[in-house]
Amino acid sequence: MKMGVILAAYLLDLWIGDPQVWFHPIRILGKMIEWGENFFRSLCKSEFCGGTFLAMGVPALVYFFITIFIQKLNLFYPYLASLAEVILIYLSLSVKDLAVESRWVREGLRKKDLELARNKLSWIVGRDTENLEEKEVVRATVETIAESTVDGIMAPLFYAFIGGAPLAFTYKAVNTLDSMIGHKNTRYLYFGKSAAAIDRWANFIPARLAGWFIPIASLITGHSFKKSWSVAWSRGALTKIPNAGIPEGALAGALSVQLGGTNFYEGKEVNAELLGEPLEPLSLEKIDSSISIAYVASALFLLFGLGILFVIQR
Repeated sequence: MKMGVILAAYLLDLWIGDPQVWFHPIRILGKMIEWGENFFRSLCKSEFCGGTFLAMGVPALVYFFITIFIQKLNLFYPYLASLAEVILIYLSLSVKDLAVESRWVREGLRKKDLELARNKLSWIVGRDTENLEEKEVVRATVETIAESTVDGIMAPLFYAFIGGAPLAFTYKAVNTLDSMIGHKNTRYLYFGKSAAAIDRWANFIPARLAGWFIPIASLITGHSFKKSWSVAWSRGALTKIPNAGIPEGALAGALSVQLGGTNFYEGKEVNAELLGEPLEPLSLEKIDSSISIAYVASALFLLFGLGILFVIQR
């Protein structure tokens, strides 16, 4: 049953994408994190301790309640339990939205409307976008596609394969915590340290799996397997943040472009290691190529995981 549930969730996300509704579980999760931050900041004198309680407590509660909910449904309405798992896994994935949001940026560049492209980019990246030139907008978009292939597709699928909807959505809670409080700024330097660390460990295996599947997807889509593999593992894996460096390096090698460099976050300059060689320009066509590779890599990973589940269940 789990195989059918995960496949249905993946296809549902490809078909519909992320529903924009006020009662979306991720929005509810976000409100829960905001409330928890206020609560633990007032409860704990130490920011690190308060942030640690929040970073561990929210995923634990999510896992506990979803597990109990599905178990209770299974007792009386097993088909409803399967439907609930499909919906929860579907809501943890961002396959279609990754493409849709990246194409919004590409459309702005195609229309020569750099301001529009910057604005759309600001919806999907954390860096400052208001002063980026066209090639930097493309670079930021390609880097985001690489990272989102891990945390928006492969990681939720990985945890769904291991523990179904409870673990997949628990991962989503971990990832949401990191995106909300895992920043290295004044407000969250200590409070968000545990959230960032937990997310880093949660993405450890999925990021390295991406270092296998993105090069294979690159070969299938007509790009270089050899360069994708080489940059991912000889450069990306050795960066300060290998969870991002590996998929970014894989895409940089596949597209024969150079990623990394100087970014600004809230006006503060941050220099990331350079990945790949600038053999080809960062043109807007690279966004479409990145999306194609991400789609194929996610489909390959899905089939790989389903294949392993099939063997186990036999």
